[in-house]
This record gives sequence, structure tokens and C-alpha cells, in this order.
Amino acid sequence: MSKQSAWYYIVHWLRLYFGAHLLFSGIRYALTGYVPEIPGPGGEWVQANANIYLYQAIKYLEIVTGAMIFFNRFTLLGLILEFPATVNIFWLNTFIVAMPRQLFTGPQELFMNGVLLLAYSGWMAAVCKPRLEPMWLWMGDRAARVLASAAPPAAAPATVWQGNYRLVALVACAALTAAAYIGSTGLFYTTFRPIRNYDLVAFAGSWAGLAWIMLRDGGKRAAAAAGAASRPVY
Repeated sequence: MSKQSAWYYIVHWLRLYFGAHLLFSGIRYALTGYVPEIPGPGGEWVQANANIYLYQAIKYLEIVTGAMIFFNRFTLLGLILEFPATVNIFWLNTFIVAMPRQLFTGPQELFMNGVLLLAYSGWMAAVCKPRLEPMWLWMGDRAARVLASAAPPAAAPATVWQGNYRLVALVACAALTAAAYIGSTGLFYTTFRPIRNYDLVAFAGSWAGLAWIMLRDGGKRAAAAAGAASRPVY
């Protein structure tokens, strides 16, 4: 994914949001032991998981996977490790608890994890091949060399979308922020619910991280341009 693309920054915003969301949830449990009150069978299921320490294991896993995703270290592995918990949260919130906020947070969880897995899935495209030869994990650099040696696709002509990619990314991320706020609080469509600290931390982490990435990339482009301008012409 090219850095000169709106999708590059949109995906990083989602990564930062999802990572901050997981980190806050896991750290809050580790520090306070907080368990949300869930009515009916959903609450019974959560309590049963806590009785066999599965709930606790998932919360501590959220700290690990949240850090991996937020700090962009072993990101794809973090997304894969988190996905089974994501499916459980989606099912529990959407079909079992099914209260107004959970009807948003369940699909939101699956959307974030699913879109990010898709965005990083080019690194595991081989799983879609019908036939593969055995290759140990530590020999994976061979597959990377094969991908690197492939001829790059022809560059497409620039479009307005591509020329203003940073502005497009900022508008898209603002729209995602508004959608998350509306979905979580019920603004405009149902009884208003105060925004949670959980959401505020995810918003702050995603926007601060996106600002840092844009400033970093802008500095690299400026340095590259200055270097090119200073080279002597023969």
C-alpha cells in the first residue's frame, strides 16, 4: 500500500483506534478488575468464563495484542490472535445481549478487526493458493524474495483522489470518528448515552498517532526533496 494513498492513512487510523481500544480494555481490567454488568444469558456466559479464568486470560491477551497493534509491532500476528475473541464479542453483543449500545459495539469490533486483517492480508496471500509446498516459518524470507522480485504493476494515472490523499484520509477518518461517536452514544437515533472513557481513549490514541505518522512522513518527504535538490547536476 503506497504511502501516497488515502487508504494508507485510513488503515493506520483504524489500527491505532483498535489498538488503543484493546489496550484500554485490558489495562482497565488489570488495574481495577472491572467487569461490565451484562443481563441475561450473556452475563451468565461471561461469569462462567471468569470462573474458569478464560475471561481473565482474554483481558490480559488484549493488553498484548493491543500493544502489538497500536505500536505497529507484529501487527498481523496481533490481529490474528485477537480475531477469535472478536468473533465471540460480536456474537455475544449482537445476538445474545442485543442492547442498543451492544448492537453497535459488536459489529464495530468485527468491522475493525476484519478490515485490518484484510488490509494486511497481502502478507499471507499464500493461504488462498490451492496448492503449496511445505515451508517452515523461519524459511518465510524465501516467499518475501519471490514477491519482491515480481515486476511492479504499471503506475496508474494520478487522480484528484490521489493528489489530495492526505485531505481525503483526514475527511474519511473524521467520518469514522463521527460514526463511532453516534453509534456508541445513540445520538440522533435513540436514547442518548454518555460517551465512555473507553471511546475517548481510542479517539485520542488514533488521532494522536495519525498526526505523528503524517508529520513523520512529511519530514521524510521534505528531507528526500532537499537531498535531491542538493545533488550536483553534471
